[in-house]
Amino acid sequence: EAILGIDPLGIEDANALPMSSVFTRVPDATPYAATVPGSLCAPPVAADLVGAACTAPGIRRSARVPDAHGRAWWAAMTAGMDFSGPDRVDAAAFNAVLRDGMPGALAAR
Repeated sequence: EAILGIDPLGIEDANALPMSSVFTRVPDATPYAATVPGSLCAPPVAADLVGAACTAPGIRRSARVPDAHGRAWWAAMTAGMDFSGPDRVDAAAFNAVLRDGMPGALAAR
C-alpha cells in the first residue's frame, strides 16, 4: 500500500507498521523483533488471550486504530451471512460491510 500510495485496505493493515525497513541490498542477520498489533491490546480482545505481548516492557506495539462501530453494529450488519464454511458469504455484500465499518478516512474510499 505504501509503495502504491494508497490508504490501508483494512483494519489490520492500518494497525501494522510499514515493512520498508526489511528490504536492503546488504544482508542483515540481526534477529527479527516482532511488533504486536495495537488492535490486540485493547477490548474487545481479552487480555488473557495475548498475555505478556501487550504488557511486557520492551515489547514493540503499533498504534491502535479505533473501531468505527461496536459489536452490535457488526452483528446487525452481518446477520444472515453464512460463515459456516469457506466461500459461503456473498463477497460483495461482506466487502461493503467491511468498507462501511472502517474508521474515518478508511471508510471514505
